[in-house]
Amino acid sequence: MDGGNCPFGGLKLVNEGVARPRPHYLCSSRPGSATGRRLMPEHGSFVLVTPARDEADGILETVESVIAQSVRPDRWVIVDDGSSDDTAALVSARIAGLGWISVVRRHSAAEPADFGSKVHAVEAGIAALNDVRYDYLGTLDADIVLDPDYFERLFEEFARRPRLGIAGGHLIEEYDGRRVRQRISGNSVSGAVQMFRRRTYEDIGGLRPMRLGGEDSVAEILARMHGWEVETLFDLPVRHRGRVLSGSVRPARTWFVRGIVNRSLGYAPLFQLSVSGYRAAVQPPYVISGLAMFAGFLWAMLRRDALALKPDEVAYLRAEQRRRLWAMAGWVKPA
Repeated sequence: MDGGNCPFGGLKLVNEGVARPRPHYLCSSRPGSATGRRLMPEHGSFVLVTPARDEADGILETVESVIAQSVRPDRWVIVDDGSSDDTAALVSARIAGLGWISVVRRHSAAEPADFGSKVHAVEAGIAALNDVRYDYLGTLDADIVLDPDYFERLFEEFARRPRLGIAGGHLIEEYDGRRVRQRISGNSVSGAVQMFRRRTYEDIGGLRPMRLGGEDSVAEILARMHGWEVETLFDLPVRHRGRVLSGSVRPARTWFVRGIVNRSLGYAPLFQLSVSGYRAAVQPPYVISGLAMFAGFLWAMLRRDALALKPDEVAYLRAEQRRRLWAMAGWVKPA
């Protein structure tokens, strides 16, 4: 990996000595690209949607990292979700002449800047792709920076595993001069970099808007319920400018809200207790993170807030959670 082109400055996180099959690629012309040619995986094409609101400070770094990819999307729609800054203008100026990237302006300034708005922005981006045939759909946040071979390596994994429905790289959070690996389960993928096999996305009925977040978790639960595999590729690092969880300047509140979200997903109380205990032990601010998360869960449970999942979906999730608890106790092997 060449440090001059690598956002990680040559940092190599890939396991040595692991041989993986590489798919064949075909060259085809692409209007507006620097070379006039691109690499296209023979197993299918893909598109990207990026929702962006007030991302003028860093979105061009995201744009440059996608333009530099060895395997580029057929189309990339960047949805300006009611920004009050120059996000749309900056992106429009940079992509002039690049016919495969477009900006869609969604006038949602009156709508709260929450996760529900983000899902509506993704839907607007997908609507702009009605004339495009594609096999994979990726959602990419506007604060992500990718290595030049990110998509090439990602689709190698999709080609190798036909039941892989959602996949993405491992986020490295950059804040306060630090680089911190996101703590995430292997059968989950950060919503910032979720790549869907199109059939998977259609099976789950798309993303469900959720005001406090969790739409990415819902997608993963439903995908697994439909028999698809979901996985973070830990040997595929992705830069994330800032912390992953929004509102992290007030960490106790952030973890309280996360507890509310988990309750809305239908988490079993015992499983939530174990998750909160784990967070208290490993997630700064230690102890506070876990206590705040469990407090948010209990608060939402006592309020009898409506669940985002249907009864059969909750039953599936809780069966998964029971198996994980039994596996942690050493009673059974995880599925």
